[in-house]
Amino acid sequence: MTAVLARARAELRARIPAVVALGVLLGLGAGAVMMLAAGARRTDTAYPRFARAYKAADVTIIRFPSQPGNDFAQLDFSVVAKEPQVADAATLHFLATTENLQILAGDAAYGTTVNRPKLLEGRRPRADSLDEMMVSFLLAQSNHLHVGSLVPVHFPVTFTKSLPVTLHVVGIEASPGEFPPQISNGTPGQGGVAHVSDALYRSLKDQRVFTFDFLLLRLKHGSADLPALNDELNRLANGLPQLNQDLNAQAANVQRSIHLQAVALWIVSGLVALIGLLVLSQLLARQATIDATESPTLLALGMTRPQIWLTGMGRSAIIGIVGAAIGVAGAFAASPLMPIGTARIADPSPGVSFDPTVLGIGAVAALVVVLVLAAWPLWKSTKVVQHETATAGSAKPSLAARSARLSGFPPPVSTGMRLALESGRGRTEVPVRSSLMSVTLAIAALAGALTFGASLNHLLNTPRLYGWKWDAHVTTNSDQPSSDPAVDALQSDPAVEDVAGVDTPPVLLDGRIRFDVIALDQKKGLLDPIVLDGRAPRQPNEIALGVKTLRDAHAHIGSTVRLLITAITGSRDIPFTVVGTVVIPPNSDSARLGSGAVITYDAVKRMAPPDFKHLPQQTDLYFRFAPGVNKAQAMAAVRKLPVVNTNGKGTTALENDYAIILPQRPTDLVNFGQVQNLPFLLAGLVAVLAAATLAHTLVTSIRRRRRDLAILKMLGFVPRQVRWTVAWQATTFVSAALLIGLPVGIAVGRVGWSAFASNLGTLPEPVTPSLRLLLTIPGAIVLANVIAVIPALMAGRMKPAPALRAE
Repeated sequence: MTAVLARARAELRARIPAVVALGVLLGLGAGAVMMLAAGARRTDTAYPRFARAYKAADVTIIRFPSQPGNDFAQLDFSVVAKEPQVADAATLHFLATTENLQILAGDAAYGTTVNRPKLLEGRRPRADSLDEMMVSFLLAQSNHLHVGSLVPVHFPVTFTKSLPVTLHVVGIEASPGEFPPQISNGTPGQGGVAHVSDALYRSLKDQRVFTFDFLLLRLKHGSADLPALNDELNRLANGLPQLNQDLNAQAANVQRSIHLQAVALWIVSGLVALIGLLVLSQLLARQATIDATESPTLLALGMTRPQIWLTGMGRSAIIGIVGAAIGVAGAFAASPLMPIGTARIADPSPGVSFDPTVLGIGAVAALVVVLVLAAWPLWKSTKVVQHETATAGSAKPSLAARSARLSGFPPPVSTGMRLALESGRGRTEVPVRSSLMSVTLAIAALAGALTFGASLNHLLNTPRLYGWKWDAHVTTNSDQPSSDPAVDALQSDPAVEDVAGVDTPPVLLDGRIRFDVIALDQKKGLLDPIVLDGRAPRQPNEIALGVKTLRDAHAHIGSTVRLLITAITGSRDIPFTVVGTVVIPPNSDSARLGSGAVITYDAVKRMAPPDFKHLPQQTDLYFRFAPGVNKAQAMAAVRKLPVVNTNGKGTTALENDYAIILPQRPTDLVNFGQVQNLPFLLAGLVAVLAAATLAHTLVTSIRRRRRDLAILKMLGFVPRQVRWTVAWQATTFVSAALLIGLPVGIAVGRVGWSAFASNLGTLPEPVTPSLRLLLTIPGAIVLANVIAVIPALMAGRMKPAPALRAE
């Protein structure tokens, strides 16, 4: 052991720069992996931590003013707030605007004990202010608002008169329930909102501006209290339907969408770790090869192979410790870069963060990985290689090199191809295979990322793929109690081919799965959802499920499931036959892709209790234009269609009484903005790693093959030919990687996207970005030759005599 320690100290003193350099490189790679992994964990927990810190509500109950056509229960908020399941309650008031802005004002409990806002900029409106508002970050982003912006708003007082008020933005906030995915359809609490003072609300209410209220409840045990609360609400409703919403479903949707960010970070972390392992294995293999030149001397002096191996392992352990320390410090220093996207807004504790679990495991893993990767090359280096020169000289050239020579390629070309594809032996050995594997993996990741990203963009730009088989969704945004007048207007429009009334009651499937169904009431033509398998429901006892709901229900086409409507007291638990799987676009902020079901409107009637007077009037509809119609012109005409107000306020244009919602992207995919760009960011990252690997391979090759290059010069190669040899070496190397990596990456990207899209519940329609992938070929070759410039200059300037003398 004394000999091992003495040799280890001598090696460490002689190779301090190399040890430090390897430790720094390991630390940078390990730090990047640890930062991404810790960022993934921090991203994944951001919204749950936000919901706890800012007292997120669990349930909202909407109460519209009592008027003709309003068939919903008028619950007493003060009574509901005293239910035993309720921990805190707050009342919120919605103020209607002609701009369809969502203006809210709350009581003293709102913003303190329920749904506290996180101020991103500025301050909250003063309690006595009549012209100040605080806007959500979504509204600020979509309308380019900032602190100090002036926003003119018109509050309707009568059917033809509105009250103008200019509101001054004093703050930008993020509150529970205001994070995407949400459907901006004019419903309070969905999409971007603005908050004003209670004083302004009372002033506008006194001037007869249309308002309605809703109650926010924080439950003592969260979603566990929902069944008991729902029973109490049904008792208080006296048989009338209610307008209430489980906000935990929307919170779960937010969490699912943010979870995509975390998964993406984990994937990037894994790819960086994998490519880093390949690069590190090359560096350690090269170091072991250098050690092999001294093994015969050490063996002759009396050291055993295990002692020589332990000496190298000790040096590797120091590299691992240095790298682990640098990695932990780097990950901690870079932690303010995380989390990403919407999770960054939600994170209640932004700034530096120390994740002991990830950083501890990462530090141990860095040390263990170095020791594992170094163990075999170091043991191999302790063996004396006999007849090295003869063996190296008798090595059989590769097939590519023989083909290049037989094809009559110039000497620089054939020599460059041989250097690129042959690893050599003994002192001239270069880790070509592992280097080629690294670059091939990077190119495959690049092609896969480009294919996945193009398929994602295709999905987001093709509404049909995520379920929008109709051209528009129409919903009332005024005191118009139903969609019937809009249906009458659209039925008379020859440009409109299909119209269906829509109801979206919340249901319970098999007594355990809660979601909203889409009940279609065909009014004109036939408007079916996008069918993945089977067919659409036609009878009152048939149902088509989203793929996730089908999976959660452990059902299949032909199975029987049971449904009841949770918002109707006494709703019957009715059996339905599953006749298909469908693509269902999210139609509320609690819905998600792949979740839900489609039934007929007669099925809703079938679930209602026998003594139920009548169902609430439909307030929504879908419509689709006839083939060949100019949709832009037809939509402009639809907006101007005359509709009769059923409250006796005359006739007005359809767009005045109804909101027309055009196809919207599924925001649970892109709510944080970076999802679309993440594949391209990953592509850039792996391209950098591939470039670094290629540069390392070229430099190593030139240093290890000084003898070969010197002999070429002695045989007549001029510096220009040597430079061309290195250039062709780089070109051949990257061409081989492209030949393997591109088709593999395309195949993996298409298969991965198909699996991802099918799991989402959308139509899997992968797209291959042919132009981008074709441009990758010349781009990679040009980049390889740019990287080869410095190694080529080094090779061209090398003096043959000193190189051969050193050998």
